[in-house]
Amino acid sequence: MKRIKYLIILSMLPVAFCFGEIIETNSVEQVRQYVLPTALVLFNVNGTLYAPVATLSDKRWRDYFADRVKALISDASGTRLVNRVTSTIVSQVPKEPVEEGASNFIAELQAKRIPVFAVTEKEMSTPFAKNFAGVTSKHLKDLGIDFEKTFIYFKVPVQGKFSQYGFVYGILFANGHPIGQAVSTFVKDNAKFSRVVMIDDSRKSLEAVNAALAGSNIEFIGLRYGHNDQMRDQFDPVLGIIELFALLEENRLMTDDEAQQMKDNQGAEFYHQKLDAYIRKHSI
Repeated sequence: MKRIKYLIILSMLPVAFCFGEIIETNSVEQVRQYVLPTALVLFNVNGTLYAPVATLSDKRWRDYFADRVKALISDASGTRLVNRVTSTIVSQVPKEPVEEGASNFIAELQAKRIPVFAVTEKEMSTPFAKNFAGVTSKHLKDLGIDFEKTFIYFKVPVQGKFSQYGFVYGILFANGHPIGQAVSTFVKDNAKFSRVVMIDDSRKSLEAVNAALAGSNIEFIGLRYGHNDQMRDQFDPVLGIIELFALLEENRLMTDDEAQQMKDNQGAEFYHQKLDAYIRKHSI
């Protein structure tokens, strides 16, 4: 009888404590209400802290370009071309903040000595950028966000590449591992937290972290960030083609508005053919 009563009491405990909670928000500052002195706060990078300044720097366009090269060039020269072009884009095209107040809010958390870091599903090193971690950190610092300042008051014993994740510059990289596994392992390696608060534009990522932490004594609060949702449907690869040639031929960054005007004047097919000719010529 006592065991039955015990099980009933357990079943009445708050679900959020056992399984975490995911909340919809359009503002990074909503994180504030869930912060505790013993909480770890994680900000997703791409789509939450920064976004492409133009179509050319959108990962969807880089994927489009890679697919186009693969369709035309089947040998290793195509891969080399993709890496060269991607390296140029990643290193030369800046990012823009998704929300203007994010840098000030993160600085506020750091002033309060809250453990706050960035998190991304990407890898520390890629074929197109050996120090992709450094590139990511630079993009953030250009926007006034410096997660290394957290180290002034919160010490992480070891930084570098580990079996389940990478951690440098105050940024947690999944490094080819599932994001839930990366976050949960990092949390366990730095066993100082009673709660993890994570804001990300991907509900799938939040659910993965929530599942990975389930069964631990660490509470999870996930905030699904929808500030930039409308931009997801606004993608025209032709604009990226036009912007690529402005960068390669004129060494300048072109806005989507200017690229749209050029597309309207010349038509999409002109630029598709120009890109195909470029790929065939430079895949050597």
